[in-house]
Amino acid sequence: MTTNHAPSPHRYDAATLLPIFCKLLPCSYIQQLVDKSEKQFYQRIFTPLVLLWCLIYQRLNKDHTQDEVLVHVKNGGADHLSPDAKRPISQRIQSESTAAYSNGQQRFPLSVLKETVRHTAQASQQTASRWHDHPVALMDGTIFIARPTTALREHYGVLHNQHGEHYWIQIRGVGAFCLFSGAVSAFTETPVTTSEQQCATDIMSQLEANTVLLGDRNFGIFKVAQAARHYHQFPLFRLTGARARKVAGRILRAGDDVRVNWSPSRQDQINAEMSAAPIEGRVVCYRVARKGFRSQKIFLFTTLLDPAIYTVQALGELYGLRGHVELNLRYVKTQLELGELKGKSPDSIRKELYSGLLTYNLIRASMAEAAALEEKISPLTLSFTRCWRRLRRELIHLRATENVEQVAVFFQRLLLRLRQCKLPQRKTTRLEPRAVRTRPRTYPYLVGDRKKARKKYRQELKTQVAKS
Repeated sequence: MTTNHAPSPHRYDAATLLPIFCKLLPCSYIQQLVDKSEKQFYQRIFTPLVLLWCLIYQRLNKDHTQDEVLVHVKNGGADHLSPDAKRPISQRIQSESTAAYSNGQQRFPLSVLKETVRHTAQASQQTASRWHDHPVALMDGTIFIARPTTALREHYGVLHNQHGEHYWIQIRGVGAFCLFSGAVSAFTETPVTTSEQQCATDIMSQLEANTVLLGDRNFGIFKVAQAARHYHQFPLFRLTGARARKVAGRILRAGDDVRVNWSPSRQDQINAEMSAAPIEGRVVCYRVARKGFRSQKIFLFTTLLDPAIYTVQALGELYGLRGHVELNLRYVKTQLELGELKGKSPDSIRKELYSGLLTYNLIRASMAEAAALEEKISPLTLSFTRCWRRLRRELIHLRATENVEQVAVFFQRLLLRLRQCKLPQRKTTRLEPRAVRTRPRTYPYLVGDRKKARKKYRQELKTQVAKS
């Protein structure tokens, strides 16, 4: 058994790492997180820093297999992270097996991944704008799926319908995204039987005080507003028409701004460990009109009490930006391909999710840095997909070099390229139905248990052989 020794400062501390990776997650910070986790790491090939970069590379690359990560490392892709300048990692790996990397993933503390996601989000928000000196977080949930291993079935449960058990394991994920940088500030995953409203309490505990929380009608209930007050945050939640009338005590017209004390009814759920006193706030109503469409009234509840600063129009315009959270979740699930998770245990599922969110935050951090160059623009004007393509192509092929100035020039040119990846300015609103075309398929869909289907197929084959 060998003990840890101090890494070579020449290899670790030089800015020859992936620039944004080195800037946001320096070796000293990663080592502090590992020490806090109280997990002992021996001096292996896959050190915590190498493992962290491999997890990011695995998600950045189009091929997400562990074997592709091994090929990348053996070709020198992680040599710039080696603690030994004389024997780089590519020369130390002899086997073509992925066992060492797989075992390293299992040893890697989940707490380190969670902290790095939070840290990168905070770093991205330092240069982000604020709304009336408030950080703004967009909160929403989505569903991830995974294949039904025994460990996942026991932890997340199995859903049923009229055909029996669902094949796919469904995992609920709820996140809070910074409005101005797009980075994920807080995230939680639970079995799908846990409601998004219950997950919202855990999300709020991870956010800083004074944050304005934007949520749709799913979050517009007393229990979620109660949690926001407990954590000293300001909700801006949409209400259903019936709930808005009940809380306001009257029918609301467009432009109305009613001061209320929201008390829980007998039907409302409450957090037992939090104060159930009435919540002082406002219920506002404004009308959304779009040419060619029927206008509709939107009802909002907020605890931002000053109507002179937080006018009805300003609150309506701010809530109108809530749709960005749908795009952010789509980028996570589609561009980074986290919709279907490959892990076979709850721990590997969580590590896959948080390593994907860390990769997403690093892309967002690069976009924020590109937007801050020269004349500052909003990162929301840049295309995430186009920036992701350029970062993936350039950064995963970046090799170590002793010339720090060359790396700085390379990264500066890359940021200038990202700055040009702006979203198109469409003259008309783009509307698409939420439907897809059916594709030709050779085989029918499998319904029910595969073992039963296999048994039935064997019987059909025996019948055909008997007839022939």
